[in-house]
Amino acid sequence: MRVKKPQPFDQYRQYNPGEREVYRGSVVVAERWTNLKEQIANEPGNITPKWRCSLCAIDGKECSKFCEEYGRTDNKRIYFRKSYHEFKKIR
Repeated sequence: MRVKKPQPFDQYRQYNPGEREVYRGSVVVAERWTNLKEQIANEPGNITPKWRCSLCAIDGKECSKFCEEYGRTDNKRIYFRKSYHEFKKIR
């Protein structure tokens, strides 16, 4: 199976869950925000509650309107998780 190289992040594009992008030298993955993830993030053992935007790898100034379910056509709420750092080949 061929895996496409991640493209640079475009804030005007609506990403589907599972798609990969390059953002500031790191590869980020779009994931769906579910009620279970919200419960895990806000467990009593955590010192501070964590909201979706605080866990997202995309900066707030470059955030798109397509993260919230109201701005999307498929009504999914997503966030971007850091996957790994993109390495440059040294010749």
